[in-house]
Amino acid sequence: MYSCSDIRKIAAEQVNESNFDMILENYKIMNIEGEFDGYWDPENTSSVDELRSEIKQVGDNFWGDHIIIQLLQEGLKKNIV
Repeated sequence: MYSCSDIRKIAAEQVNESNFDMILENYKIMNIEGEFDGYWDPENTSSVDELRSEIKQVGDNFWGDHIIIQLLQEGLKKNIV
């Protein structure tokens, strides 16, 4: 069994230097297009650690979306349908 905090931590740990720019650019584009549902600002996020911290925050600050589900699948080594 996993708690909400566990799930967020697993997803956050999958963010690294090689995927950080792509993930952040997606959130910036979503923000520009009005499709961003978070209460954090992608424009003010500049490091892997900052993004990981946002993902780990429990509550409405960061919503689980298709990006987070992919990261979670990687961390759990399971396919989520």
